[in-house]
Amino acid sequence: MSDLIIIKCPMHKVANVVVNVAYRRPGNVIVHVPVKFEVFEDRRCFKAVPFISPEVKRLIQLPKVLSFTVKNSRIYTLDKKEVIEEIVDELVKLEVVEMQEKRMYKTQILERASCS
Repeated sequence: MSDLIIIKCPMHKVANVVVNVAYRRPGNVIVHVPVKFEVFEDRRCFKAVPFISPEVKRLIQLPKVLSFTVKNSRIYTLDKKEVIEEIVDELVKLEVVEMQEKRMYKTQILERASCS
């Protein structure tokens, strides 16, 4: 079966970002793996699609698509918060997303996503 992901909504690609994703190895050793994401947007609802090999996917256990919204300098998500924080950091650097208080939004991540 193909790993092709089809998103059935009128979204457009806003960026390619590379984020270091952490995972634990035996012995409680934390290792970071660089993962490329294609980020799509529709009305401040973002979807980040990771491009990784099946072996790396098993190690870091990422879903096929990470969904999140950015509203009033806050991130709303149910997915992997640490990874999404890093993606948003990259989107801020690329000026795709505006955050009013730099780095303050990291403490304001809420457990609710408004996009499905």
